[in-house]
Amino acid sequence: MTITYNIDVPYFGLKGILSLLFRWRGSVWIGITIPLILWLIAFYTVQVIYRYALRPYDQNVFDRIIDILKERTDSVLPMTFILGFFVTAVIKRWQKCLNNIGWIDRWVG
Repeated sequence: MTITYNIDVPYFGLKGILSLLFRWRGSVWIGITIPLILWLIAFYTVQVIYRYALRPYDQNVFDRIIDILKERTDSVLPMTFILGFFVTAVIKRWQKCLNNIGWIDRWVG
């Protein structure tokens, strides 16, 4: 189904940009909205509990638990290792796209 965006183009400013972003069915915003909202709710729930419900001793225990978890996750699988695989996959995908483009002229090289 073809969607025309001509109706939203004349609007200038935030209204026009937001209407175009949320009208586009293949938008990244539509794909990440629900996970982002859930993550923000979880983050602020933990923050409110940490700031207002825990005593200073309990906050120190929580901080130590976080330090232990951070050490274990860094030693098991470092983030740079995962990021390297991701960047490699993205570069390979771009190389395939560029190789499949039909160029008009061929250069020797």
